[in-house]
Amino acid sequence: MANILDGRATFTYEGTEYHLVLDNEVMLDAEDVLGISWLDAIEQYQRETAMGMKPRLKTICAIMYGGLKRNHPEITQKNVIDMLCSQDSDVIEAMNAAMRGAQSPGIPAPQAGNARKKARKAA
Repeated sequence: MANILDGRATFTYEGTEYHLVLDNEVMLDAEDVLGISWLDAIEQYQRETAMGMKPRLKTICAIMYGGLKRNHPEITQKNVIDMLCSQDSDVIEAMNAAMRGAQSPGIPAPQAGNARKKARKAA
Protein backbone atom coordinates (compact mmCIF):
# COMPACT_ATOMS: atom_id res chain seq x y z
CA MET A 1 0.00 0.00 0.00
CA ALA A 2 1.40 3.39 -0.92
CA ASN A 3 1.65 6.16 1.63
CA ILE A 4 -1.20 8.60 1.25
CA LEU A 5 0.57 10.89 3.68
CA ASP A 6 4.25 11.69 3.66
CA GLY A 7 5.66 14.64 5.57
CA ARG A 8 9.23 14.68 6.81
CA ALA A 9 11.45 17.03 8.76
CA THR A 10 14.64 16.86 10.80
CA PHE A 11 15.31 19.14 13.74
CA THR A 12 17.64 19.45 16.70
CA TYR A 13 16.29 19.85 20.21
CA GLU A 14 18.54 20.11 23.26
CA GLY A 15 21.48 18.73 21.29
CA THR A 16 19.68 15.67 19.88
CA GLU A 17 18.73 15.33 16.22
CA TYR A 18 15.18 14.09 15.65
CA HIS A 19 13.59 12.72 12.48
CA LEU A 20 9.89 13.51 12.25
CA VAL A 21 8.05 11.36 9.70
CA LEU A 22 4.31 11.68 9.13
CA ASP A 23 3.15 8.76 7.03
CA ASN A 24 0.63 5.93 7.16
CA GLU A 25 2.52 4.01 9.85
CA VAL A 26 2.38 6.83 12.38
CA MET A 27 -1.40 6.73 12.31
CA LEU A 28 -1.33 3.85 14.78
CA ASP A 29 0.58 5.74 17.47
CA ALA A 30 -1.25 9.03 16.94
CA GLU A 31 -4.69 7.42 17.01
CA ASP A 32 -3.86 5.69 20.30
CA VAL A 33 -3.19 9.09 21.88
CA LEU A 34 -6.07 10.95 20.22
CA GLY A 35 -8.82 8.40 20.29
CA ILE A 36 -9.93 9.63 16.83
CA SER A 37 -8.97 8.96 13.23
CA TRP A 38 -5.59 10.21 12.02
CA LEU A 39 -7.19 11.85 8.99
CA ASP A 40 -9.71 13.60 11.22
CA ALA A 41 -6.80 14.92 13.31
CA ILE A 42 -4.95 16.18 10.21
CA GLU A 43 -8.10 17.85 8.90
CA GLN A 44 -8.80 19.42 12.30
CA TYR A 45 -5.23 20.75 12.52
CA GLN A 46 -5.36 22.17 9.00
CA ARG A 47 -8.81 23.69 9.49
CA GLU A 48 -7.86 25.38 12.77
CA THR A 49 -4.60 26.80 11.45
CA ALA A 50 -6.29 27.98 8.24
CA MET A 51 -8.75 29.97 10.35
CA GLY A 52 -5.91 31.51 12.34
CA MET A 53 -6.71 29.40 15.40
CA LYS A 54 -4.15 27.54 17.43
CA PRO A 55 -4.79 23.79 17.27
CA ARG A 56 -5.26 21.83 20.50
CA LEU A 57 -2.03 20.75 22.18
CA LYS A 58 -3.38 17.19 22.36
CA THR A 59 -3.78 17.08 18.57
CA ILE A 60 -0.33 18.50 17.82
CA CYS A 61 1.31 16.33 20.48
CA ALA A 62 -0.33 13.13 19.23
CA ILE A 63 0.65 13.81 15.63
CA MET A 64 4.22 14.72 16.55
CA TYR A 65 4.51 11.79 18.98
CA GLY A 66 3.36 9.39 16.28
CA GLY A 67 5.78 10.97 13.83
CA LEU A 68 8.76 10.59 16.15
CA LYS A 69 8.00 7.19 17.75
CA ARG A 70 9.21 5.00 14.86
CA ASN A 71 12.65 6.63 14.62
CA HIS A 72 12.95 7.37 18.34
CA PRO A 73 11.32 4.50 20.28
CA GLU A 74 12.47 5.99 23.59
CA ILE A 75 10.39 9.17 23.07
CA THR A 76 7.47 9.76 25.43
CA GLN A 77 4.41 11.97 25.17
CA LYS A 78 5.90 14.11 27.93
CA ASN A 79 9.07 14.63 25.84
CA VAL A 80 6.93 15.82 22.94
CA ILE A 81 4.86 18.14 25.15
CA ASP A 82 8.09 19.63 26.51
CA MET A 83 9.39 20.14 22.96
CA LEU A 84 6.21 21.85 21.81
CA CYS A 85 5.84 24.01 24.91
CA SER A 86 9.45 25.15 24.68
CA GLN A 87 8.50 27.33 21.69
CA ASP A 88 11.82 26.25 20.12
CA SER A 89 11.66 27.58 16.56
CA ASP A 90 13.36 24.46 15.12
CA VAL A 91 10.66 22.25 16.65
CA ILE A 92 7.81 24.45 15.40
CA GLU A 93 9.32 24.78 11.90
CA ALA A 94 9.82 21.01 11.66
CA MET A 95 6.23 20.30 12.70
CA ASN A 96 4.90 22.82 10.18
CA ALA A 97 7.12 21.44 7.39
CA ALA A 98 6.06 17.85 8.10
CA MET A 99 2.38 18.84 8.22
CA ARG A 100 2.66 20.61 4.86
CA GLY A 101 4.10 17.42 3.40
CA ALA A 102 1.36 15.31 4.93
CA GLN A 103 -1.34 16.40 2.51
CA SER A 104 -3.79 13.59 1.97
CA PRO A 105 -5.64 13.29 -1.33
CA GLY A 106 -8.97 15.00 -0.93
CA ILE A 107 -7.82 17.32 1.86
CA PRO A 108 -7.30 20.79 0.40
CA ALA A 109 -4.29 22.77 1.56
CA PRO A 110 -5.17 25.42 4.14
CA GLN A 111 -5.76 28.92 2.80
CA ALA A 112 -5.76 31.24 5.80
CA GLY A 113 -7.07 34.36 4.10
CA ASN A 114 -10.00 32.70 2.34
CA ALA A 115 -11.10 30.65 5.37
CA ARG A 116 -11.74 33.75 7.48
CA LYS A 117 -13.60 35.55 4.70
CA LYS A 118 -15.84 32.55 4.03
CA ALA A 119 -16.60 32.14 7.75
CA ARG A 120 -17.63 35.82 8.06
CA LYS A 121 -19.66 35.74 4.85
CA ALA A 122 -21.58 32.66 5.99
CA ALA A 123 -22.48 34.25 9.35
